[in-house]
Amino acid sequence: MLNSCKKINENSFLRQGIVFLYNKTNVALTYFANTGFLAFSSLCLQILTGIFLVCWYIPNVQFAFFSISFIMLEVPYGWFIRYWHVTGASFFFFFVYLHIIKNIFYGSFKAPKHFVWLTGCFILILMMIIAFFGYILPWGDMSYWATVVVSNVFTVFGSFGLYFSIWLSGGIELGQHTLSKFFAFHFCLPFFLLFIIFLHFFLLHNVCSTSPFGVKEHWDFLIFEPFFRGKDLWSLFFILNLQLLVVCLFPTIFMHAENFEVANLKTTPLHIVPEWYFLPFYGILRVTPSKTMGVFLVFVFFLLLVSLPFFSFITFFGGRTIHFNAINQVYYYYLLLCIFFAGYFGNKTINEITLCFGSIVVSLIFLNFLQLYLYIDFYFFYLFYFENFDILKLTYVSALIFCFIVARSFEWYYGSVNFFWILLYRKGRRRIQQDLFLLESVLFNKKIIKILTRKEQEVNRQLALGKELKSI
Repeated sequence: MLNSCKKINENSFLRQGIVFLYNKTNVALTYFANTGFLAFSSLCLQILTGIFLVCWYIPNVQFAFFSISFIMLEVPYGWFIRYWHVTGASFFFFFVYLHIIKNIFYGSFKAPKHFVWLTGCFILILMMIIAFFGYILPWGDMSYWATVVVSNVFTVFGSFGLYFSIWLSGGIELGQHTLSKFFAFHFCLPFFLLFIIFLHFFLLHNVCSTSPFGVKEHWDFLIFEPFFRGKDLWSLFFILNLQLLVVCLFPTIFMHAENFEVANLKTTPLHIVPEWYFLPFYGILRVTPSKTMGVFLVFVFFLLLVSLPFFSFITFFGGRTIHFNAINQVYYYYLLLCIFFAGYFGNKTINEITLCFGSIVVSLIFLNFLQLYLYIDFYFFYLFYFENFDILKLTYVSALIFCFIVARSFEWYYGSVNFFWILLYRKGRRRIQQDLFLLESVLFNKKIIKILTRKEQEVNRQLALGKELKSI
């Protein structure tokens, strides 16, 4: 195998594939590390089903909704392709979000993997843009008005934002030019996304995956083929069966009832909500006092995500991994819980309760992300000087203070037992060393057995050849 590899041109694509299959990979990777491969597989299936849907879809305001009905009712297995494409988008975003959660937990954004993290953030933003362009294509009532809301967001950037919104929509209001332009972007951008993902793969396999234990010793590696390829294929087989179950039994679980009606340009739905994977950002936009502040906070959220490799020393993500750091785990899961509730309140109707608790959750997202308590002073200043004081705002500020007291008490308690986690970490490292020694001994024995078998076959061949010569 090695002799054949040397004959291959060093710059050839085949050599790059062989290097990928036999690249060193951390031995401690679990099935949680397969989320990147599952997200890539979901994207490939999205592109494949999208190409089939394009064959019958008509990007016209008069016929777009009815072309979807034609695909569902008249095209053989058209309902299956369409529902797979709809549910596949949710599966794709779910795996990408899991991938981000895993990488933050293990500290995979730090050097030398900061370029991998930056390309991953660009992939996240690009896939959100692609999903936004594709949401209006069925020309349903909810998708139309949700696109109107998002298009008006750009007007906060002044005259430039207004011109950009008009250029993006093809006019003052959404119409035929909007649908044609969004269809072209939704069809072409996924191929550019594939290129960025391959660049992401190339950068990742140059630096190797992050160990869940945060160690970088030479014994912490195994080759990718066949140890991890089997895990990837097994997880893909399970997820495909799960998605097939959802498509056949619950095909409309990720869809809104208003999208089964053609877009009504005169009447808005009672409650406009985006898809579930946009709900946390929609919740941030809705609970802020002004549209400008909401767009600014969403921009700051993505800016904090992109700049994690460069300022992580001032956050609770400061270590290589938070797998054995109980204090940081409290902040980490607290942040995830706040993001979940931001999406939950973004999905609810607007009233005083949802606005109050939604504001608290959005504030805690940024407070836990940076641990910069100056943000509390800003809210005190805004609530008591720029707005009239009432009991609701007093409740809001009291809840903020209570949450920080609870967070600090958790930090004090877990800090006293942090040494215990360090001991477990060292014990786990010794156990892994023993297991790896056994694994290496087994592989070495298999290699010896193969060598002895070859020699035995060669001796038997020579004996058989000698008997033939004697008989002649």
